[in-house]
Amino acid sequence: MKTGISEFTYGFAFLHEQVNNHTGNLVSAPILPSLIQEQEEGWDAKLPLVGEAYFYQFKLADYLIRSNARFRKGRPYFGPYYCFSLHKNNRNQQHNRLKHLSTIEPNTFYVTPEFNGEKAFNSAYLNGNVTEKSRMIPLSECQFIHDSNQHYITYQTGKPAWAQHSNIKKSEISYQGNQLEEMHKRFEGKYHIINFDYALSLYEKVTRPLLDGFEMEKVQLSKEEKVFLHLSHQNTNIQAILEHTAKILTFFYAATLVLVGIKEG
Repeated sequence: MKTGISEFTYGFAFLHEQVNNHTGNLVSAPILPSLIQEQEEGWDAKLPLVGEAYFYQFKLADYLIRSNARFRKGRPYFGPYYCFSLHKNNRNQQHNRLKHLSTIEPNTFYVTPEFNGEKAFNSAYLNGNVTEKSRMIPLSECQFIHDSNQHYITYQTGKPAWAQHSNIKKSEISYQGNQLEEMHKRFEGKYHIINFDYALSLYEKVTRPLLDGFEMEKVQLSKEEKVFLHLSHQNTNIQAILEHTAKILTFFYAATLVLVGIKEG
């Protein structure tokens, strides 16, 4: 059974709730280049003063209920389950980039719904519980993939366990959307000051897996890609660096950067 919406629509709804549903002085600030360009100068006023970076790739999952579904009959499920596919292009390059990023930034997640069908999504959106009905799967728990085969991740409603296929790798670690704010608060004592140096460190962390990956795969960067990755002398402030980093994440990782933290004491 298909979800019936686009990944963009789902991701927008998830992020919309992150921005609006925090309690106390906790804030979320998605860095979305397309929206930044449409806004007036001063969008950075919404950034937290101290915080932590999160990296999300939004995935839509099929809900499989038939008894003859591929991973039923105890392999590894006996009942209905959700399943999303990983992009297999270039030897599963996108997944491996995200996995590599997670070794540097562990708050890197696949974010995927625990509802199926457009009607269920509309209900969740109108009731403000898209986040609550979502699952966050940490890339730090995933495996690197060294082939060009189609691979999948599967999970069941309300159960933290999930599996990466084809060679089944099971994990008990994932997060329900309603645990997200609790997860954010765990980092309060470890927050970084959101300043120029921190923005520059994020840029370097995001580009490092790409450069390492290109070297390992013996892939030559095109002239356009080199220009795109390069941080020009014009990007001399925190806003420009964060925007450029977000563009790199969108283009090379299909991922979204969100800064979560405290805006004022």
